[in-house]
Amino acid sequence: MPCHSARQLPVAFPSVLEQSLESIWYDSFGFNRYRGYDWMPEPCRSCDEKEKDFGGCRCQAFMLTGSADNADPVCSKSPHHHKILEARREAACSDIKVSPAAVPQPYPLAAYLQNPGTVMTLATRTVTLPGGLQATLVHQPQADRAAALVRVAAGSHHEPSCFPRSGAPAGTPAVLRR
Repeated sequence: MPCHSARQLPVAFPSVLEQSLESIWYDSFGFNRYRGYDWMPEPCRSCDEKEKDFGGCRCQAFMLTGSADNADPVCSKSPHHHKILEARREAACSDIKVSPAAVPQPYPLAAYLQNPGTVMTLATRTVTLPGGLQATLVHQPQADRAAALVRVAAGSHHEPSCFPRSGAPAGTPAVLRR
């Protein structure tokens, strides 16, 4: 903790421009909120797997249940696991199509490295989270609930190893549509 997706959590992470790395790591709320076992809800706190999975993914719990404090829905012991089962059924029975990139993509890193003065821009989108909370995401397709559910339904709950970018082969998945 935290991974790249942690920026979507409602937790403030301090900047190394304002605090030392040591202070951030050991003293900040953002880096200590989910350390240890005291924060864990049941069934995580008494689970014999907690030493291996540390309570699961906080970002997944947040995006799929509305609270990062909840048990990760991917775990079969989670009281929220039904959301994953429903997503798998929905994905298996739906007409979800994967289409080529249709949203603005980040400026290609290779092009930036060749022209360091170029400004790298990111795509943004606004999504509605559980409970009606609006959030603006900065080019985080894995944070989109539909994308997260389809990935989980496909058997992976981790970030994809690569994201489509300008110049990607035709048909590279980027946007999910119904």
